[in-house]
Amino acid sequence: MILLRWGVLSLATASLLCAAPASAEELRELCVDRPGKDTPPCIADVGHAVVEVGAVAYSRDKDGADRTISYSIADTLVRVGVTDRSEVQLGFAPYTILHDRDGTTGERGTVRGAGDLTAAYKYNFLNPAGDGTSVAAQLFVSAPLGKDGIGSGAWEGGLIVPVSFELPAALSMTVDPEVDWRGDEDGRGHHLAWIGVASLSHDLGGGVEGSAELWASLDRDPAGHRSEASADLSLAWAPPSTDNLQFDAEVDLGLTRDTPDVEAAVGVAYRF
Repeated sequence: MILLRWGVLSLATASLLCAAPASAEELRELCVDRPGKDTPPCIADVGHAVVEVGAVAYSRDKDGADRTISYSIADTLVRVGVTDRSEVQLGFAPYTILHDRDGTTGERGTVRGAGDLTAAYKYNFLNPAGDGTSVAAQLFVSAPLGKDGIGSGAWEGGLIVPVSFELPAALSMTVDPEVDWRGDEDGRGHHLAWIGVASLSHDLGGGVEGSAELWASLDRDPAGHRSEASADLSLAWAPPSTDNLQFDAEVDLGLTRDTPDVEAAVGVAYRF
C-alpha cells in the first residue's frame, strides 16, 4: 500500500507540474541524476519533470561475524525545471528492508519501513544543459520522517557543488565536492561530514553510456569517526527511439572497513 500511494503521488505531482502546454523549443538532452553517486550540474527543462525510480537497490556489509543486508524498493526522485537555470527536487524512499545479524550472540533483527524525505534546490551558473564545462550548486534538506533504524532521526542538510567538463577521447568528467550537516548518533546535536566524488563517463554507442567513479566520505560524528570509500561502475541506456527514457544499473564495491562491501541497483528515469 505504501508503494502504491507513493507511486501515485509521484506521477500525480509530475503530471500537475507539467500540465502546461509543452514549449515549441527543442528539449535538452535528457538530464538524469542516476546512476552513480555523483550529482550532475545539468538542469531539467523548464515546465518538465524528470521522475527517477530505483526499482531495487541492494546492500551487503560484513564486519567480522556481524552482517547487515538491506533492500530498498522504489526510491523515487522527482526533479522539476523552474527556470532555465534552476530546478527543485523531492526524493523519498518508500520501503526499505534491513536485516541485521549479531555474530557474537547470533541474534537477528529485521526493520521494515520508509526512509526520510529530502527536498533540494539546484542552480546552474554555467551551461545548464550540462554540455562543455558546467558548474552548479545544490542545497538540500532532509526531514526525519523515516522509521527508526532506517531514517536518520534528525533534520539534516548540505551543499553540493557539481562541476563537469569534457576530456579528450570522448570522455567526460564530473567532480562533486559536498559538505553535509548531519545528526549525531546520540541524537544530541549535529556534526559535519565531507564527501567527494570523481566520475568518468564514456559514450559506448547505441545509446549506452558507461561510467566509473570513486566516492569518499569523512563523517566526524563525536560518537566515532567514519571513513568510507567505494569504487563504482554503472551503465545507462537511453533507447534511440525516444529522448525521454533511460534505464540504468550499477555496482559499488566498498574500499574501507566502514563502507558496505557491495551495493547494487537498477532503475529507470522518464521525462514528462
